[in-house]
Amino acid sequence: MREETEVQIFDECLRGRISGIGEVLEGLTDEQVNWVPPMADANSLCVIATHALECARSYVLDIACGLDVGRDRPAEFAAKKGAEELRTLARELGPEIGRALAEMDPTRLDFRSVPKQEVWGTGETREISGRWALAHMVEHLSVHLGQMHITRDLARLEVQP
Repeated sequence: MREETEVQIFDECLRGRISGIGEVLEGLTDEQVNWVPPMADANSLCVIATHALECARSYVLDIACGLDVGRDRPAEFAAKKGAEELRTLARELGPEIGRALAEMDPTRLDFRSVPKQEVWGTGETREISGRWALAHMVEHLSVHLGQMHITRDLARLEVQP
């Protein structure tokens, strides 16, 4: 039996959560995906999914793998997309991340850098390692996946197809 590398473990965890985002959106209408819960600072499934996927894309590809992909965080929170478009984004991002991690030099896990502010997001950027970026994205995607499950259940109750 072949032992998995650390990069392969990150890849499996990240792609599992990205796939989960697509699965949460299965069977929903565009109206349900763009419905916003009636509470302060709530976001639609569309916004949560777009933010989670784009954040993962930038942290994994840009910070961990060293590719210059950029990010438009404000656009993530203004997103209005259909359910199928979001599922397609998730279906395409998983393999894109898989390819990049397969080609990544494993020494990048220890490589430390200060990410560009646009990639970092809000708050003050600081020096991190590629390993930290990947671990953070597993956590970040997990949190947003949980939010999506709750928001999906509310949207199903509030917006009838």
